[in-house]
Amino acid sequence: MTFIIQGKKLDTEENKFQIINKETTKCGIEKITVNRTCLKKYLSHLKNSAEFDANILLSVMATENQDNIEIDYNLFSEKLNTNIIVSVILDGNNPVCDSVVDLYKSANYEEREIYDLFGVYFEGNKDLKRLLLPESTVGNPLRNDYICDNKFQKIPVKNFSNTILNIESPCIHGLMKLSVKINNETIKSAEPVIGYCHKGIEKMAEARNYLQYLPITDKIDYLSGLFYQEAYCSAIEKLCDIEVTQRTQYIRVMLMELNRISSHLKWLGQYLDNLGSIAPKLLINKDREVILNIFSRISGQKNISNYYTFGGVKYDIDNSILNQIGDFVSIFPQKVKEYQNMITKNPIFIARTKNIGIITKNQTRTYSLSGANIRATGISTDIRKIKPYLVYDNIEFDIPTDTDSDCYSRCLIRIREMIESLKIIRQCNRFLIKTSGEYKNSNVNPIQIHPNEDMAVSYVESPRGIVSCTVISDGTDKPIRVKWRTPSYYSIQFLSEILKNKNITDMHTIIGSLDIITSEADR
Repeated sequence: MTFIIQGKKLDTEENKFQIINKETTKCGIEKITVNRTCLKKYLSHLKNSAEFDANILLSVMATENQDNIEIDYNLFSEKLNTNIIVSVILDGNNPVCDSVVDLYKSANYEEREIYDLFGVYFEGNKDLKRLLLPESTVGNPLRNDYICDNKFQKIPVKNFSNTILNIESPCIHGLMKLSVKINNETIKSAEPVIGYCHKGIEKMAEARNYLQYLPITDKIDYLSGLFYQEAYCSAIEKLCDIEVTQRTQYIRVMLMELNRISSHLKWLGQYLDNLGSIAPKLLINKDREVILNIFSRISGQKNISNYYTFGGVKYDIDNSILNQIGDFVSIFPQKVKEYQNMITKNPIFIARTKNIGIITKNQTRTYSLSGANIRATGISTDIRKIKPYLVYDNIEFDIPTDTDSDCYSRCLIRIREMIESLKIIRQCNRFLIKTSGEYKNSNVNPIQIHPNEDMAVSYVESPRGIVSCTVISDGTDKPIRVKWRTPSYYSIQFLSEILKNKNITDMHTIIGSLDIITSEADR
């Protein structure tokens, strides 16, 4: 028996891999359920298959049903440019699953999180411990029978030897502890400790209807909230078969690209500041404020806009704002050249970033990295091109890549991305000025959203990489499960690999070049 994806036949012999079920959901998701004992064998088959080549594990999601726990492995094939979800069903009373860390290193955090929040034990994972919550936590918060006692937990302070530095890094946004073991000035090991910014974003979805949950989404990453609003709205629009008007699509794309520039500017100013260049940060913040003022005029908020809604946006954009955006697009290219000169003509910056923190293509795949961090290695993967959403397939722009794979290269990629974002904004702005139309679907009442009983997955290319939102609906006004894939989650996990055997003086340079937001990792 075979399973066909994009015309390719996959070997899914039921006797060989004990296939329980094969289906294509209403939202077009290819899903195969296998026996738990054959999970690892089947994932290995898909990864090493010449036909499919599922070399990237995008995410792992657990969902509790009435008497079982279902775990979904979202695999991506660069060769076929498509996804497939492989599922296993576990006993709800004694959930045990095989670890796949030896196949995909990015699975380590995923398995630890599921162990933490659902209590699933992964056999073979030598690093299995809580990820987001302290070890003293009682129970698993995403289980249906969990009862919260609303008591603050005291986190025990461990005594470390003098060979370990416990660092709260200034080169990231948010709080994260990094336990670094050093020998003289060489880092022998580095263990990130996250959870200090954990807000229970996925848990909140259980007690809120779809509209009530929407304002929470842009707080996952406060520097690029519009991308998370789009990911969530897109998933709900798929479940409800909501048509998004053309004007809405152009508005969303234009604002997301402005948000991308704003996020990159915040990162660039902070990064230069961390490396000793304080003055450029002040100039960059001044330019970024122009974008934030535009957001404020449109939505009333500079960062947490809560501007998108199901089937549209909350307010239309008048021509005075569009003209202000046009003025910004005409002035900003010269600013980008100035930023580029701050890097390319700064011998100190070059000396501190060139040939530092090199990432290989294989590492980007096995750790599920995305965004500028992989495009600096020569991989051109960008959701806007490989899985176009909204009107990106109608817009002309390029995906900047480089091959040096170091900190310097990742800086240049983000600057070049700002130039491409300007191209996109310019095309959207011209369209919106010349044409008129509805800014929302008048047939949609956001308060009375009852999606079809199904699962939807949406993908968005954020400033830090691939964001995905998975929503499972039972047909009521509240979701069964909402799962977020955030790029910083995987970048943090990669720190233990990229910092090993590096000089301690290069640590902040390397961490900062990955553009990590702990808020989106912790959720």
